[in-house]
Formats: sequence, C-alpha cells, structure tokens
Amino acid sequence: MQFDYDQLAKKFFEQFSGSIRTIALKEFTDEYKVYAEQNKAVKTCEGINLVIKHLLGFYPSTRDVNTIESKDAEKFLYHLKKNAPLGVYNYHRTLKAMFNKGVEWNYLRSNPFAKIKLPKRQEKRPAYLTAEDLEKVLVKIDNRAIKDVVQVSFYSGLRLGEATFLKWKNISLIHNTINIGDESFTTKSRKIRSIPIHPKVKEIIERLKNENKNQKENYLFRKKGNQPFTRDYISKKFKKACRDAGIDESIHYHSLRHSTGSLLAQKGVSLYTIQKILGHSNPSVTQIYAHMQIDTLREAINQIN
Repeated sequence: MQFDYDQLAKKFFEQFSGSIRTIALKEFTDEYKVYAEQNKAVKTCEGINLVIKHLLGFYPSTRDVNTIESKDAEKFLYHLKKNAPLGVYNYHRTLKAMFNKGVEWNYLRSNPFAKIKLPKRQEKRPAYLTAEDLEKVLVKIDNRAIKDVVQVSFYSGLRLGEATFLKWKNISLIHNTINIGDESFTTKSRKIRSIPIHPKVKEIIERLKNENKNQKENYLFRKKGNQPFTRDYISKKFKKACRDAGIDESIHYHSLRHSTGSLLAQKGVSLYTIQKILGHSNPSVTQIYAHMQIDTLREAINQIN
C-alpha cells in the first residue's frame, strides 16, 4: 500500500495549524446529516433535513462553506422569515448548531449565524385540553389502542414518541412507575426519567396485562406483528378525532403534553416538579406554564397591605 505523504502532511498541518479546509455546502450538509443521525433524536433529524433542503435551495450546492458570511446568513434568514415565519426561530437554532460543528470540523473560522439575533417573539400560551375535552375526543376514536395511548399521554405528559414506543419492560407495577428511555429508545433530553403511574393509566396497564401474556417482548400499544404504530398514524388519528369532536383547531397531539403541564400548574404543583414529570432539560421551557398558577399569584399579590 502506497501512502500519499503530501496529503497526509496537509491534513496534519490543517489539524495542528488551524488551517481551514475547503468543502462544498452539499458535502458539508451530507456530513452533518450523518453526524445528526448518529447523535440526535429522529424528530430532530427531520428538522435538520428540512433546514438543509431550504439551505441548498438558497445557496449553490457547490459553494464553499467558508465563504458564507454574516450578511449572507442574514439574507437567508430573511428569506426563511418570509416563507416560514413560524419556523424561522427553530431553523435559526438548527443553523447555529450546524455551523458550530463546521467550526469544530475546521471548515469555518467562525459561525456566520452565531451573532444574528432574531426579534423576540410574543410568548404563546400553549393550547391544552381539559378532562372533559378529552372525553369528547375519546368517543370519536374507534381504535382502542389509539384511545389508550392518547389517555396515557394526557395523564403522564409523555411525548408522542415516548408513548408510541413504550414497552412492558418500561413499566414497574411494583414501584408504580413508568421508566422513559432505555438502551433502544433515546429521549429528547437524552436522560432516562421515571414518573408515577396515574390511577387511570394503571387501569389501562392492568387491562392490557390481562389481555397480553407475553409482555416482555411486546410494546404496550402495537399493531399486528408486535410492531408499534407510527407516530404519524397516531397523530393523524388524534387530530381527526379532535375535529370530529369540534375541538379547537389549534389542538394537536403535543397538546396532550401541554395539558398535563397546564393542569398540574392550575393545581398549584411547583414548576420544578412539572419540569421533572415532563422531562424538560431546561427549566426555562417549563416557564410557559407559570401563567396557569393564577391562584398562587393572587395569594402573593394579596399580601400587599
């Protein structure tokens, strides 16, 4: 085997001298896709692929990544804001992470998206369902497995993926807990968490246990062949049921998770506890439920004499 000593010397020099390597945008984004698939959740990868699609539609695929400067990044974000005003903030976050990795890989001297600040958004209060709303929706769902997974999400605050891929080995009726995350399922926060089983969820689990004699190998909610439902299938079934029940159009599957957080906050549960139940890695995310604690705020303001 013959070594290309010139190429080897070049790579050595680049690594230790900080020399920037030339790479086309298409090649860079392909590399980042592979990195994301190995290190990030499936849902995150879907968002990354969408951003890359926009990126390659705006810049020539052969453009050297290192020639993209802040002014170019601003033009691209302005383009996104016109075409996807609600998604531009998520896109910006994804682009910053992507180009930070480009800096680490020695393709860029600096991140052109890092110093750009988008205008602050008006904070939206999350749409949620009450227990009464939930009952109206459940009546419109004819598939019992889908009905079960919807109730478990509502009374546990599970994300769609967490509920969809829930297995019997994740359930401990002895400790009355559900364990989220294992060697075959990575949570969004990449942390395993345990939450108590709500009485209504326990009823569902015990019924399924009596019906299923081979729990260790099976998903709780599955179609034929011991395969889990796809997230898209469950999401569409839930949305259709909401429409059939005349529920607000802003409600979607993730609203079940918001319902858990909102209803707990209304009951005076601390934001710290809600954070642990929902598995938020950043406490600032849980702050969206602070407005629901109006009684706590009222008690505080009444302390003024």
